[in-house]
Amino acid sequence: MKSMAGAYKGKALSFWLRHRTKRRRKNRTASTPRSLHDVLTTLEPEIFREQLTRCPITLAQWQEAVGLRLADRSSPRRLDPDGSLLIAVKSSVWAQELSMLSSMVCQRLQSQGHDVRTVRFMVSSVQPERRGPGRVETRFVPKPACLPEDLQRDLDDVQDDALREAIRAAMMASLATKQSG
Repeated sequence: MKSMAGAYKGKALSFWLRHRTKRRRKNRTASTPRSLHDVLTTLEPEIFREQLTRCPITLAQWQEAVGLRLADRSSPRRLDPDGSLLIAVKSSVWAQELSMLSSMVCQRLQSQGHDVRTVRFMVSSVQPERRGPGRVETRFVPKPACLPEDLQRDLDDVQDDALREAIRAAMMASLATKQSG
């Protein structure tokens, strides 16, 4: 009877790979990268939460300062004692947009009573789009113009009173728009 070692002698590499014994690995938990936020909240949850909620700027004040479009994609996170405001934005594109408006944002927040001198940005998740009380579209509507005499005479020939008034209002609005534009 041949020994086991002799039975495997001269075999191909594929044979060895099929018959090799599996090494048992130590049972390690899969370590996935964690965000700094997660690490800090597990270490000192009270202190970190306090720092996150240190921003005195309310949602309404933020919307007033930057407008609804930018407020939907950003949020103030922290106002440091030196006047530096940390703003979370959805992407670097929104950080770029807000950086161009940073002086205006600082002025508006200062007029609301916040000591904001500079702004910094961090790309982070932002709450889903939120709406204020409602979007209001404003248009300039000029004061109705007076009708010239020839148009007034032609309008007096219309028999129906309701139709005559509707035409008069439309003509006055049309003339006012042409004169203001």
